[in-house]
Amino acid sequence: MKAEQKAIDQHIDSLIQGDSRLKELFELIVSVPGVGSATATEILVSTNELKAIKDPKKMAARAAPLSCGCCPL
Repeated sequence: MKAEQKAIDQHIDSLIQGDSRLKELFELIVSVPGVGSATATEILVSTNELKAIKDPKKMAARAAPLSCGCCPL
């Protein structure tokens, strides 16, 4: 399973690095202290590359459950 997870992570990383917009957004998100690649990827996916949420307050409310992982989105 670890080998499969590593292959998936590498594929996701190559997709992000291969798209200039995704790469820029990803790097911006991970520049926030405490935000890693898994959280950044989840944010990009769940917000349709930050297109689905335009209001910063809605983004903050949506991101809060990501930090604990106990609440469904």
